[in-house]
Amino acid sequence: MLRSLVGSEMCIRDRCWSLPVSLMAAVYGFGMSYYFARVRLWSSRDPWYGLFLTSFTVTQLLDAFFWSLADGADHTVRCDPANLYFTKIVVSAAVFSQVFVITVFPSHLSRAWCNKFRAPYRLLPAAGALAMLIFGKCTYSTVTHGGIMQLPTLVYWGFVPSPFLFSCGVALWSVAALLFITPWWAATNILLVGGLNLVILNIIDGTILLVSKLCFYCLLLSILWLLEPLWTHRQLNSEPYVTMSVRRDSEYAEDLRERRESAQRAEQERLTLEKDAEELRRRAEEKLGNQIRCELDRATGGEPYESVYTFEQL
Repeated sequence: MLRSLVGSEMCIRDRCWSLPVSLMAAVYGFGMSYYFARVRLWSSRDPWYGLFLTSFTVTQLLDAFFWSLADGADHTVRCDPANLYFTKIVVSAAVFSQVFVITVFPSHLSRAWCNKFRAPYRLLPAAGALAMLIFGKCTYSTVTHGGIMQLPTLVYWGFVPSPFLFSCGVALWSVAALLFITPWWAATNILLVGGLNLVILNIIDGTILLVSKLCFYCLLLSILWLLEPLWTHRQLNSEPYVTMSVRRDSEYAEDLRERRESAQRAEQERLTLEKDAEELRRRAEEKLGNQIRCELDRATGGEPYESVYTFEQL
């Protein structure tokens, strides 16, 4: 029995949270992403669901890379130039791209008032990625304590975030979801699943600050979206700016610019026509007034007269 328990623990520590698990989680995540984006298409949200799952699944490939660098039975991830620059560049871009993905949610028409916030909001994750590019260090491995299981985990950028920094990251992600994702229940579902994932991590790892094992999040979220037809109706192309893929904001901005220019041209043409009409009226009044004076001169034999009539009265 003791030998069996030891063997189970070694399985958990040496194989269950390592390179094979990361690769299997990546295969599942990318498979579900493809299913939502290209196969199911239950609603206009499905392509975005696939894109969002992809942004999280990429982290499994990051984990697979770092576990491939692990040495020894304790899975120590060595710090070398490959680790350092991969962490600074690839990890930073991949993690903060998740917020970028939220800002391209297809709500350009259903929530048009927030379109002006999309581009400025992207400056925040860009600043976060830049900060990690400058200050980030090698990713290292550790074993969690305080939870129900002691499992290997990875710590990105070489440090455990403080509670304040962790809260800022959660706020950045949550505010984007509430601001850009529609309908409201789609945003709250994503947030609730994220909260449930943190609860699970706190039970297993004893902490949520590491934000490890994001495969849990992909799994829970994919299950939720698979069950979505149970409480929603099929609705494709409810957002004209989305068909089989997410339309880029630049294209939408180009449409707005063209419409604005067209409206400005129409207004300019209207003003020009009004000006021309006023000029024609003035000339017609002047010409008719001259004709009337000539007739009066002819009728009075050239005698002086005093006109008491206006153009409108005549």
